[in-house]
Amino acid sequence: MVEIVRRLTVSEIAHFGVPPVRVDLLRSADGIDAEGAIMRAQRATLGDLTIPVLAIDDLIANKRAANRPQDLADVALLESVRKKST
Repeated sequence: MVEIVRRLTVSEIAHFGVPPVRVDLLRSADGIDAEGAIMRAQRATLGDLTIPVLAIDDLIANKRAANRPQDLADVALLESVRKKST
């Protein structure tokens, strides 16, 4: 899996799994600063692999920047989740 991500170009995405349980691995994302996003990311451990997962605010910013209908619907859902968690 790590080798697949290393070979991605800046605009490619690797998908693992099937919705609604799918993981997207990216080398870059619109609307967010990669270094800052990595610093704010949550860490998830899968076996002996630890991976950064975008913080909800960065995910919302990314989806707003993508501006596709599904991403905008996701923004509304993510904002309601964020509101409930604060």
